[in-house]
Amino acid sequence: MADYKKTKQDIINRAETDTNFCDELKTDPKGTIEKYFPQADGSTIPPKMNIVVVEDSENTVYINVVPPDTNVDAY
Repeated sequence: MADYKKTKQDIINRAETDTNFCDELKTDPKGTIEKYFPQADGSTIPPKMNIVVVEDSENTVYINVVPPDTNVDAY
């Protein structure tokens, strides 16, 4: 994705406001992202990339951190 951070935040924002999208995202993260956030060049998420969707709950909060040396825009 050309702008990983923006796209990631757009996905989170949509999941917080669209129940159907959120349900799809939890069931099929790659397919849902490719469906609603297609790449301008037509590329898809590589098979080797694993996407895990977790949902905060009343008693559990997940914090995702990306190590400084990780190239998240590599695909």
